[in-house]
Amino acid sequence: MRAPHFVVYRFFTAFVFLLPTEAWSITEVIHKCLSPVVFLTFCGVIAALMWTLCRLIRSRASLSRINIELDRQIQERNRNLNEIGESLRHESQRHRETEELLRDTQDYLNCIINSMPSVLISMTPAGIITHWNTSAAMLTHLSANQALGHGLEDVFPELDIPQGTIDMALKSRTAQVRENIVFKCANQPDRHIDITVYPLLSSKNPGVVVRIDDVTMRVQMETVMVQNEKMLSLGELAAGMAHEINNPLGAILQAVQNIRRRVSTQLPKNRQTAAEIGLCLEDLERYFSQRKLHQFLDSIQEAGERAGFIVKNMLEFSRAGNQHKRVNINRLVKQTLELAQHTFEVEDTFDFRSIDLRLSLDPKLPSVYCSGAELQQVILNLVTNAAQAIALDPQPKLDPRIEVKTYLSDNQQVVIQVSDNGPGMSEHIKHHLFEPFFTTKDVGKGTGLGLSVSYFIIKKHHQGDIRVESTLNQGSDFYVELPTHSQWNTNSFEHASMSRTIKEEG
Repeated sequence: MRAPHFVVYRFFTAFVFLLPTEAWSITEVIHKCLSPVVFLTFCGVIAALMWTLCRLIRSRASLSRINIELDRQIQERNRNLNEIGESLRHESQRHRETEELLRDTQDYLNCIINSMPSVLISMTPAGIITHWNTSAAMLTHLSANQALGHGLEDVFPELDIPQGTIDMALKSRTAQVRENIVFKCANQPDRHIDITVYPLLSSKNPGVVVRIDDVTMRVQMETVMVQNEKMLSLGELAAGMAHEINNPLGAILQAVQNIRRRVSTQLPKNRQTAAEIGLCLEDLERYFSQRKLHQFLDSIQEAGERAGFIVKNMLEFSRAGNQHKRVNINRLVKQTLELAQHTFEVEDTFDFRSIDLRLSLDPKLPSVYCSGAELQQVILNLVTNAAQAIALDPQPKLDPRIEVKTYLSDNQQVVIQVSDNGPGMSEHIKHHLFEPFFTTKDVGKGTGLGLSVSYFIIKKHHQGDIRVESTLNQGSDFYVELPTHSQWNTNSFEHASMSRTIKEEG
């Protein structure tokens, strides 16, 4: 029978080391070599080591589980961080896109504001400038950097906007408008402007926006419309007066004829009546001759016929419509010059008749299919402008002269040439001469539409051409070229009337 310490030893070795049955031989050798006390001590040490090893194994297992959990948590945390980072990247990208969109929108709005022809100026309630668009910079020759942060009266003193107007716009929350204001600028012609002060309806940044619109063209058009209405009324009045004048003129001319007939010695009725009252017609004829009464009657008849001719021209000139028909250009030129001599004045202190008016008309000139009234308006305008230029010449000529020619050009165009020896014109004036509202006259002396209307009449209504040749201090030559009937543009709207019977004028 084995000793107890041997059993204990076997138990520990089998339990701890899990040795197979063959290990009993080894333990038996150890048992024989060691005393029981040493063997028990050895077993106790082995048991303590085994217990420590078990704890270490359990600790390593626990640590492994903790590492696994930590790895899991770290992976989950990394996943969360990655999601948060991705979300932040998306938010950052959206933020950049929003900032870029805001910049693009701001640039677009600034582009719209700066592209507007109106002057736009935004200000605080105290009148400090916060925005200054390109039109404002062009008008004042001050950049936005020079204007921002300053008072309007400091950078734009010509613009009179009282503080009360700004206060009223903010208080009433409605726009304050001032229309048709004459704006004076240095080295520039006077302009007409409209000023509108709009309130900014913002609780955080209150203020006003001032808009300035150049309405010079509108005012000029309104003036022209009023002038046209006056001219239409004047034309109707002239036509009515011409008809009314014709009646007494007819009576005067008829009375002159009757006087001649009643004192004639050739009519038997005159002789019979003279014999009844004891009057000698021969003595009466001698009395008329000595007192030059026949010359008085001739003067009365000549003046009446001349007045009738003027009235006839006035009626033809004031006749409405632009009906095209065959026109004798030479006869039209003569009628127009008669009308200019007797019915129009160039200046209050200038006599048109003091100008040497020369005519050089081609007798073989073919007739032209045109509007006589419109063409007469063009010729009258050219002659009147030539006379005005001579009258305003700073170096008056001793022999002021206007010459009107008609001839057929090499390309079979009927040409009307109006020449003068006035002051001529510069290249700048020639460049803008046919533009609407361009005038070299003082304010109120002209509308600047005469030559532009003439240009439109010749170019659009008659498919012709009008041009000018001029040298400063040497006079001007205007050329009006009209196509003959064979050259008429069939695409023009006037050609529609060709289907009607063409009447030969006069």
